Amino acid sequence: MKNEKKNCILLSILPLSVMPQHPTAVNLSVRARILLFSIASRTDWQKADVPGETVIDVIEKGLVVDHPFDRLSLTMHGRAVLKAMLPGL
Repeated sequence: MKNEKKNCILLSILPLSVMPQHPTAVNLSVRARILLFSIASRTDWQKADVPGETVIDVIEKGLVVDHPFDRLSLTMHGRAVLKAMLPGL
């Protein structure tokens, strides 16, 4: 809770041009979407032919976190984007 308050305060003093832009499902490539689905379903994203550049791009967008032992997981924003791609769930 304290981190959220700090983030809100920080974002409220930044000009709009400096505020971080969170990507939406519309802004993602097909490979990035496949990566999100693969991570959420715990399937091997490498077998889906997702290149490493896509992984780096999605990490930089704040949708995925890289853990030790080559394990990827979705961030809260990554889960929100994935949920937006699946409106019926």
